[in-house]
Amino acid sequence: MSPRSPSGGRPIGRPLRHLLLAVLALLAWTGAAAAAPPRVTVFGDSVQASFLFSPRAVEHLRRGIDLQLQASTCRKLTSPGCLGGSPESVLTVASALGPRLGDVVVVNVGYNDFASAYDIETILRVLTRARVKAVIWVTLREADSGYVATNALIGGAGRARRSSGSPTGTRPAPAGRGSSPTGST
Repeated sequence: MSPRSPSGGRPIGRPLRHLLLAVLALLAWTGAAAAAPPRVTVFGDSVQASFLFSPRAVEHLRRGIDLQLQASTCRKLTSPGCLGGSPESVLTVASALGPRLGDVVVVNVGYNDFASAYDIETILRVLTRARVKAVIWVTLREADSGYVATNALIGGAGRARRSSGSPTGTRPAPAGRGSSPTGST
């Protein structure tokens, strides 16, 4: 049975389950599950921040991991948010956290960014310096041509990083398209 919102209403969506499955699969693959719970930092915009309205959803996500949820309405990837420069970008927060990010970072941001300003490589350099071992980048629901372009950038970055042997590879998690996400190496 799917976890439900606190009011007992709608089940928690498929993207949440896919995200959790991707993180758990990645942890099992790396062998991290046997040690202390690994730190997993999840960056998100209002889509991810909506989970905060369902404490049971957050509790479900925390199982077996040390979850650090960095979600805020209007969050952007590399520039200040759309609420008068608030909230801080993924770039600013990730740079400040450094090694405290943990082994796995999930990026679920993009609906507030233009594809032309979606600088994945800058974020991946910051995550590499922070010694993040794996990145899961959630693709966007393709309701608009800008989101299609952003998803192309996410997929391209993942292919380029994996083929170069970069220690912080990224694998797109196509939760936005409704299929199962995969872990990254």
